[in-house]
Amino acid sequence: MERLQEIAAMKKAAMGILPESPEPSGDLLEQLSAIEHEQWCAWSKSILESEPGLSEKRRARWVRFMVPYANLPESVKDLSRVYAKKVLSLIKGRLSV
Repeated sequence: MERLQEIAAMKKAAMGILPESPEPSGDLLEQLSAIEHEQWCAWSKSILESEPGLSEKRRARWVRFMVPYANLPESVKDLSRVYAKKVLSLIKGRLSV
């Protein structure tokens, strides 16, 4: 019973954050997308430091996008949004149980 109450509380807290439509709300989507971009920056930096065999072309492309999320072109932000939407979908699925 306690678990059901916990799930109900989580659902109530998520109202307005996780809409019924397939498109998540803008603010939360952008926050999660920014976190995804930070994660990518950390990963790519570690690869750049540990893999000397990467081409200069790839290195230059990666470094060009190692900027704050807000400074990225929309086409690059869309790449992070793909994964942020997957996270939101997973959370929404768990709240539906």
